Amino acid sequence: MKKCSFCGNEEDIKIRVLANDDSSAFICEYCVKVAYNLVFGDEKESTQTPIKENDEFKNLTPKELKKHLDNYVIGQDRA
Repeated sequence: MKKCSFCGNEEDIKIRVLANDDSSAFICEYCVKVAYNLVFGDEKESTQTPIKENDEFKNLTPKELKKHLDNYVIGQDRA
């Protein structure tokens, strides 16, 4: 049975695992997707403008930081 060399998932009906030419390394479909997004970027990320520097966050109080994170993180109170 094939097992992903990256995450350890075993091949089954739900998970496909690909092998290299000599079957010495394997990668599952989930790791392929993650690798693709790392190399080529996620479509969601490409539409956002990158933050230049963290200067605007250097002097924030914990309450101000939490208020900012609440705009992006769901369930921040539980974290």
